[in-house]
Amino acid sequence: MGMKGASRCPGCKSTHLEYQGVDETGAQKWRCRNCGTRFTFKPTETKSG
Repeated sequence: MGMKGASRCPGCKSTHLEYQGVDETGAQKWRCRNCGTRFTFKPTETKSG
């Protein structure tokens, strides 16, 4: 597991999100299908050690 995707749009709180890949920093790029907002989501990785 390790990585968790974005769950809601920061603009309209919709859960209808479209995954757009990852950028150079490793943040996931998402687009809301409801309002069209584009945003990045930094996944919280569970690292042991």
